[in-house]
Amino acid sequence: MRDYLPYCETEKQREACLMVERYGGVNAAKAQAQNDPRNFSRLIARVKKNAADAGFAPESQLTHPLPAGQELHGVSALLDADGNVKQQWVKTSRARAELEAVTAFLEDAKDTIATYKPLKRIAAPKKASKDLMGVLPMGDPHIGMYSWANETGSDFDCDIAERDLRQAVAHLVDKMPACETCLILNLGDFFHSDNQSNRTARAGNALDVDTRWSRVLQIGITLMIDCVDLALKKHKRVIVKNNIGNHDDHTSQVLSICLMQAFKNNPRVKIAAPEAAFFCHEFGKNLIISTHGHMVKPAKMQGVVTNYYPQEWGRTEHRYCYLGHYHHEERKEENGLTTEIFNTLAASDAWHHASGYKSKRNMKALILDKEYGEIERYTFTLNR
Repeated sequence: MRDYLPYCETEKQREACLMVERYGGVNAAKAQAQNDPRNFSRLIARVKKNAADAGFAPESQLTHPLPAGQELHGVSALLDADGNVKQQWVKTSRARAELEAVTAFLEDAKDTIATYKPLKRIAAPKKASKDLMGVLPMGDPHIGMYSWANETGSDFDCDIAERDLRQAVAHLVDKMPACETCLILNLGDFFHSDNQSNRTARAGNALDVDTRWSRVLQIGITLMIDCVDLALKKHKRVIVKNNIGNHDDHTSQVLSICLMQAFKNNPRVKIAAPEAAFFCHEFGKNLIISTHGHMVKPAKMQGVVTNYYPQEWGRTEHRYCYLGHYHHEERKEENGLTTEIFNTLAASDAWHHASGYKSKRNMKALILDKEYGEIERYTFTLNR
């Protein structure tokens, strides 16, 4: 139902569409609705009528899939006496968001990389445990998001986001024991907006954004470089995975490419493949999987992991799947997999605050033993 969000006239219609998306269908969402179920159905029907009047049709109505990179604008059909589609005319164009994103990336990524000075090589620690691995999960930093305390209860902008994340990583790295390997897991939505239109790529929702997009991109890239440098001071090797979020489909990949450029001459740093939706890493008897969490529901992760990584599953005993996206903390062990959702350091934007969504703001560091799995963790909280 996210494709219908631009055709919502009221906040209640928007909330109804998001509930359908969240619970996987109208009937399931209706069962969770607090208001009259009949009213919920009317809200959905009104949105669909608005979309139809505007010439919009979901791709599920098409007799053939859209060509890659094309955007659907409308569908016309010739029906027989029984209502079956005999012929169909589909109006498409090159996806505007894709064109805007490509153009912006070519300019902003080039300018950002050009401003870098050669990074000073940080000496590796003399002692680091080969039996331990540190994991730094970053839950949805949302660099570039703007929040006003009078409206949401907390101020948030680029400067605050930069300060908080740098302090969190510095504090956690200081607490961690020196490990042979440190895994920095950006769990997605590192950037709040994916391009200078300041709207989500999928649904076109307006975003509360602080400052210019080019500056946001530069702040985010240099901030992540600082985080890697902080980890290098304590650990011998650093692996970075920037998961693709629903807010930063493209900029998450730009971030990885820029980090590859920044650390290209440093054998102690490895940047994981930017285009991969899932990340998989083995450490002794540990299997670590990460993804943002907006495409596969947490309850289905065990089936996905065993299907995608059967050999890795068979070789390991302690299996972890780390997610972002939801902002609230949740940890569940089931059928051999521990799935965990992590909090964010970011404040709520105006829409989420008005909708009643609020979560704790913190960041964690996990210590995994090669033989025994997770043995300890540390927490950085903003109010502390």
